[in-house]
Amino acid sequence: MDAKYRRISEVDLIHSKTVWGLKRLNVAYYISLILGSVNIFSELATKSIHDNWEYKTILIIVYGSFILVNKKINQDLSLVKYVSFLFGEILNCILIYFAYIEEPECALIWIQMSGFVVTFYQSYLLISIKSIIIFSIKHTIEWAIAGIYFNIINMNNLAPFISGLFALPIFMFACLYFDYLQDIDLCRSKAKVKIGVKKIKSLVEAISDSIFVINLKLEAIFMNPAGKLLLQNTDFQEYIRKIQYHVRYSQDFSQSLILSEDIKNSFSCPLNNDCSFGVTKDSELFVEWSGKVVLWENETCVILLGKNVSRIIKLEKDSEENQYKSILLRTVSHELRTPTNAILSMAELLKESHQITGENVEKLDLMISSCTYLLCLINDLLDYSQIMAGSLKISKIAFDITQIMSECMKLIQVQLTGSTIKLAVKYLSDVPQGIISDPYRIKQIILNLLSNARKFTVSGHIHLEVEYNEPNLKILCQDTGVGIPQDQIPKLFTQFGRLDTSNLNPQGVGLGLYISNMLTYELGGNGIKVESTLGIGSTFSFLIEVEEMTQYQLADDIPDENPSITLPNIEISNINKGREVLIVDDTYFNILALKHILKNEGYRCDHAINGKDAIEKVQNKDFACIIMDCEMPILDGWNTTKELRKMLRLGQIQKLPPIIGCTAHSSEVVKYRCQECGMVDFILKPCPREIIVEKVNNWAKGAFSL
Repeated sequence: MDAKYRRISEVDLIHSKTVWGLKRLNVAYYISLILGSVNIFSELATKSIHDNWEYKTILIIVYGSFILVNKKINQDLSLVKYVSFLFGEILNCILIYFAYIEEPECALIWIQMSGFVVTFYQSYLLISIKSIIIFSIKHTIEWAIAGIYFNIINMNNLAPFISGLFALPIFMFACLYFDYLQDIDLCRSKAKVKIGVKKIKSLVEAISDSIFVINLKLEAIFMNPAGKLLLQNTDFQEYIRKIQYHVRYSQDFSQSLILSEDIKNSFSCPLNNDCSFGVTKDSELFVEWSGKVVLWENETCVILLGKNVSRIIKLEKDSEENQYKSILLRTVSHELRTPTNAILSMAELLKESHQITGENVEKLDLMISSCTYLLCLINDLLDYSQIMAGSLKISKIAFDITQIMSECMKLIQVQLTGSTIKLAVKYLSDVPQGIISDPYRIKQIILNLLSNARKFTVSGHIHLEVEYNEPNLKILCQDTGVGIPQDQIPKLFTQFGRLDTSNLNPQGVGLGLYISNMLTYELGGNGIKVESTLGIGSTFSFLIEVEEMTQYQLADDIPDENPSITLPNIEISNINKGREVLIVDDTYFNILALKHILKNEGYRCDHAINGKDAIEKVQNKDFACIIMDCEMPILDGWNTTKELRKMLRLGQIQKLPPIIGCTAHSSEVVKYRCQECGMVDFILKPCPREIIVEKVNNWAKGAFSL
């Protein structure tokens, strides 16, 4: 037995014996009144008042004193054990007197009564084995010594006396000991039940859900504190009848939209049957209700559980709205890429035609610059939607960081044309020739920092610093711009956060730094750090973990050189003459732009507006390459590619030209779908003319055949 239960059971045992001792004394009080009256009247009826006066005196003193003491012990429980033991001893002595002196002819009755007196008045006071042993010996000695003293016991025959002298305390100890064990076991069981009830009560009170026990009359015969708080001093019947369903789960009950009707109908279900009712709405409070049919105090009841789901419903609503926002962002961004791609392609073709005036060239440059900026905004929106959807991916490949820095500097230098701002890059340590990370994302972060520096710098300089301490790559962008107030720095990395500037009105939607900061974490860093002084300038820096390329990897990246091989000086357009490319796209602007680009390279072009049309053209004509848009009506690019490869395996077509996927989605999932369906390459809209030409030239060398 656990020590905790032993300690509690001993306390409960003493308290229990005290309470039951008082009850016994109260019963003895009424017994004393009855027996005292019977004894006195019988004495008066059978003998004169002067006869046997000693006996009468003893009766009056014993019963009278007991009656007087009874009132006192009911007021003070601490006296119970003393009074009970004392009365037991007095009665035992009286019984010895009657058995040995007064009425020896009735000794058998008085001796048997002694056992009952001990059991009634004294046995319950024994709370240890030691006390039981002492009491058993005491009781035996009292009767033995009295018997010897009054010459009742024959000392000439000691054998029976000695046997009885040992037998009496042993049997008395056994009886009292097992009664003691039974009392201890009951008290320990009671203690366990009490602790268990206390724990259950604590649990029920701690549960934030509302718990009610409802009878057939819809009366709450029990409720926990959360249930009382829900009702707010309202009667349960009144509350349950006024609320209506927001969402109803079960159709097994009536078609009523009131919860109380469904609860009533649930009483017809078998015992221990679980019921899910639904969600009710009371003002802005949403509660989900469920129940179970049980037998509670011999009455069929329903334990009703009400769970506050207001926060969950709000989170689900917010999540659903965010999902709709992400879908809208992805869809709109994708659709914006298509016309942007066409405008950029046509503008670049016009510029390269050399058939326009210098004034129009400037207009074209403005058009191209505006489209490029629009593309940056679209990319920010796409990245933001991927971040919100948790699908932003990092692709780690080998690259040269010095080349990335050079490309970033060139792009910003063009934007600084006509400005006095000096642009420079400095390497504070030796940088490996090749490192492994995501060059696209690193370039995106650097361009964002440089672009922000350009927006807020009127004069002075913009410096980039690169430092490599294996395995960490640190890049710092420092400018002499207007600076940032300290209270506005936290706003930089929030969604759609923009600085409150009165003298400058920079463009942007406020996602660039937020996305860049997220990207640094994805690349293994700890975010972008900012130091700024108002009127002096700002410094942005980030540190990421990269891997250094091994010599073996570097050797694999270096192409074999053969100086004996030379390329003939032939025009590219002549090489591609006679090769035909199939352009599959549902947007005619894209078809027209691609046709102009490829025709300038000497290719002939045909087009199809959906996958079904493309399959028919492949069956009837040989193509050197196919540029396949991924998302089209009737039959999309992915399923078209799968169908063409299936036709090649079945021999329905003899050759299949390489298929280059084309889409405005930049996610890794879309890229994987392109590879999985059998596309050999991937073009992201809008795509620079040089990349389109390079990919088509690379793949238009031959088709797959059986």
